[in-house]
Amino acid sequence: NKQTAILIFANSAKKTLDSKRISASEFFKIIDSKTLETVQKTGLPFFHFSEDQQIGFSFGERFSNAIASVFEKGYQNIITVGNDIPHLNAKILNKAEQHLENKPYVLGPSTDGGFYLMGFQQREFNKEEFANLPWETKQLKQSFINVLEARKLSFSFLETLSDIDSSADIDIV
Repeated sequence: NKQTAILIFANSAKKTLDSKRISASEFFKIIDSKTLETVQKTGLPFFHFSEDQQIGFSFGERFSNAIASVFEKGYQNIITVGNDIPHLNAKILNKAEQHLENKPYVLGPSTDGGFYLMGFQQREFNKEEFANLPWETKQLKQSFINVLEARKLSFSFLETLSDIDSSADIDIV
């Protein structure tokens, strides 16, 4: 069954430390391996795209290209996550898979105005439109919802979680 796959779209611990204001390399190695463990517990096939596999100039291009490449493997649905979500668990991922049976999009909002999880049905994924969203800004969530509503696409939300963008975020988790 090639229905749903998980895409872990994340940088290595070293690259993450270069881009975020955090100095604890060991912390990101631990959270990266926890993410892999969590994804494996779902039993779903998964793909891990670190900076070495990402193609494109902007974050949006790299993310869109990674999603498209997983769809090209024959999957109908993709659930995307990063490796900076300490409270992510297999139950949330399995719930996202269930939502994709009935809705073209499932979104896991993060406390910073973005998403920790985005799930898509292939038939509704628009690569160019997706690449051009205001990635890595507080406007992402509302911009993406506006796009979905303009296209009259239904979506569902999962619970809100925190991701880690700076050392201050570690205190929250």
